[in-house]
Amino acid sequence: MSQISQQFDHVYREWMLRPELELTFNIDNVKVNLKKLDKQILIECTIPGSWDKGKYDLDKVLYYTLISAEHYPAAPAIRQDDGSLWLTLLIREETETHQVVETIEKVVNQVDTWHYLISYDG
Repeated sequence: MSQISQQFDHVYREWMLRPELELTFNIDNVKVNLKKLDKQILIECTIPGSWDKGKYDLDKVLYYTLISAEHYPAAPAIRQDDGSLWLTLLIREETETHQVVETIEKVVNQVDTWHYLISYDG
């Protein structure tokens, strides 16, 4: 995850000053969207193509939401437009950049872990 820390600080600071409401990038196989909301930033992460409608078990999603709540910060959300599963988290707009980077790293790690558990847990 050091690639996030090395490259992200400058990109994030510039994005916060620009009028664009969304920033999208990939970290390894995880797609990350950041969205500016009213005094908050929404972090959304998914694995494109792997968490599309019908490729995950909602019972497993609920189970891993319950057992991992204290270790992982993000909550699952299913997009209405395409049925894909995303892990989402809101943070305050004034959060320090290094804390945003740490939070994104945690959510990306959570996505990787969930992908393994949801895909391979029999």
